[in-house]
Amino acid sequence: MVDLVIKNGTVVSGGREEQRDIGVTGDRIEALYPAGKAPGAAEVIDASGYYVLPGFVDAHVHTRAPARPDRETWQSATKAAAASGVTTILEMPTSSPPASTPEAVRNRRRTGEEACYVDFALYAGGAVDGDTAKGLADEGVIGFKAFSHGVPSGREAEFIGLCAPDNAKLFSSLSGIAPTGLPCAIHAEDNLLLEQGIEKMRRAGRSDILAHADSRPAYVEAAAIASLLVFAEELSVRLHLPHVSSSWGVKLAMQAKERGVDVSVETCPHYLVFDREDMERAGVYAKINPPLRSPDEQHSLWRAVHERGVDIIASDHSPYLPEEKQAGDVWSAPAGHPELDAAFPAILSKVADGLLSYSHAVELLATNPARTFGLTHKGSIDPGKDADLVLLDPSIEWTFRKNEGFVLTRDNYRLYDDFPMKGRIVQTLCRGRTVYADGKITGHEGYGRFTAPT
Repeated sequence: MVDLVIKNGTVVSGGREEQRDIGVTGDRIEALYPAGKAPGAAEVIDASGYYVLPGFVDAHVHTRAPARPDRETWQSATKAAAASGVTTILEMPTSSPPASTPEAVRNRRRTGEEACYVDFALYAGGAVDGDTAKGLADEGVIGFKAFSHGVPSGREAEFIGLCAPDNAKLFSSLSGIAPTGLPCAIHAEDNLLLEQGIEKMRRAGRSDILAHADSRPAYVEAAAIASLLVFAEELSVRLHLPHVSSSWGVKLAMQAKERGVDVSVETCPHYLVFDREDMERAGVYAKINPPLRSPDEQHSLWRAVHERGVDIIASDHSPYLPEEKQAGDVWSAPAGHPELDAAFPAILSKVADGLLSYSHAVELLATNPARTFGLTHKGSIDPGKDADLVLLDPSIEWTFRKNEGFVLTRDNYRLYDDFPMKGRIVQTLCRGRTVYADGKITGHEGYGRFTAPT
C-alpha cells in the first residue's frame, strides 16, 4: 500500500520512455512498477495518454524577491513555475540587498519559505573574497553568480558583490570560490568590448532595438568565455556558463571539457525559438543580454544542443515593469524578459517539431541541472527521489497569450505572445502534492521548501 499511484502513463526518465506505474509514499517516490502492477493506494491518478516527466529544475530565475514586489513576488513566480512543470527554481542573487552576505541569504531563505508554491534554491553573489564565499557556502547556497561587466546604471544597490568587470577581479573571485567546491555561474560578456560596441552604436546615432544586438556581437561573449575557461582550468574551479547565446561559446566550452575542465553550459529557450528578426517585432521588450542572434546562429546553437554541447536549458526569467522598459531609449531600458509561464512549454513544443525527444528535453530541463547543482533528490523518476512529477498531454495544441500567465509582468510577454504551443502540462506535483492542475493553482504559499546541495 502506498499513498499515491500514477498509472498508465509513459514515464520519461534516465533516457527511457516506457509504460510504468509510479508509487509515492509521503513526499518521495516509493517504487516504479510494470504497467498495471502497482499496489493499492489512497489516491490514484490515471495518466492514460500522458507523458510523465520529472519536475523541472529551472537553473536561472530572477524574481528579485522580496525587494521588488511590483515586478515579481515569490508567490507569482512560483505559481508560474508550477504551471510550467517547474518544481524547483534556482534563484539568482540580484535583489536589494543582493545575496552576497550570509545575512542576506538567510533573509531571502526565510521570505522564500514563507511564500513559495514550489521548492527553491539560492545562488550567492560571486564577486566576493574567500572568507565571504565560505560563509555563503555554509548557508546552503547551490552556487555563486557574478557578472563580467560593470554595475548597470541606477542599480548599484542590487549588484553589491556581484560584478567583476575585469579579468583580475574575476580571477580573484574564482580563486576564493574554488575551495567551496560549488559551481560559479558567470555572465560572460567582455566588459571592454561591450563598452566599445555601445559607444560605436551611439556615435553612429543608432538607438533602434537592433543596435543593442549589434553592440554586443557573439565575439563579445566568446572572448569572455575563453578567459573564464583558462581561469577555471588554472584554479580547478567549477564553472557554469549561463545563457550562452552562440555556438562559438559552446564550442570553446566543449574543447575545454575535453581537457578536463569542469564546465557546464546553459542556454535559454529564447535563443532557440526566437532570433534577431523577432526583436523588431517586440521592440525594446526583446532587449535581453546577451542579445538574440541571427537565424543562422540559432541553427548552429540547435546543432550544439543535439551534439550534447549544451547541458542545461534554463529560463533566465527577468521581469521589469512596462514603464521601465519604455522609459528613454534602447540604451537606458533594462535588459530582461519574463519567461516562467512560456519558456519551458515552448521547448517542449519543439518535440512535436522533431527538434528534441522528450528524453533529451528531460535531461536539459531536469536531470542535468539537478546533477550540476548537487540536488541529488531531484531531476529524475527513481525510488527515493522527491515525487516531483509533471503530466503532459502531447495531443493538445494551444496558443500562448501574454495576459494569461501568472507572473506580475505578463503584459511584457511580447516575444511569446500568440506563440503556438504543442503539448500541454495538465498537472504538476511537487513532493507528492498536486500544485497545479487543469489551468489552476492547487497548492498554497509556504509549501515550497528551501533546498540545498547534498
